[in-house]
Amino acid sequence: MRPVQSILFLLVALLLLLAGVVHAQAWPSRPIRIIVPFAAGGTMESVVRLLGQEFSRSLGQPVVVENKPGAGTVIGVDAAAKASPDGYTLVGVANSFTVNATLVPKLPYDSLRDLQPVGLMARTANVLAAHPGVPATTLAELVDLARRNPGKYTYGATEQGGYAPS
Repeated sequence: MRPVQSILFLLVALLLLLAGVVHAQAWPSRPIRIIVPFAAGGTMESVVRLLGQEFSRSLGQPVVVENKPGAGTVIGVDAAAKASPDGYTLVGVANSFTVNATLVPKLPYDSLRDLQPVGLMARTANVLAAHPGVPATTLAELVDLARRNPGKYTYGATEQGGYAPS
């Protein structure tokens, strides 16, 4: 055997020996935490709890759902952004997550740098409803009506960013 072939043979043999020693740790090897940045009892919590049950069943590890509401989801999302980047802390977000980047002047996290999307959990419909006495049957009519009558009409919204500027 030539010297170059001998060296290559030894390197390949060494790599094969080391391959048995060095291997990736199986994931998950401990409980998974999913943060819900909303108060208990809402839609997001229900979806995350159902998802957590499926994760637990299919991955063989407990899943802990932790509600961390407040500041329009900033508190819970910040906790996830600052968690160890080991794949054991997830966060369930909704529309407010994307809106916060434009509404909150100084977020304690960078939405693009500190968090990584994993997957779509659910899709929901957005609904606009009005009292039958409101003389508008389309969104365009409602916007026109509100513009012609400043301060006369009010609205309710469920989350930060769910409102329109006046």
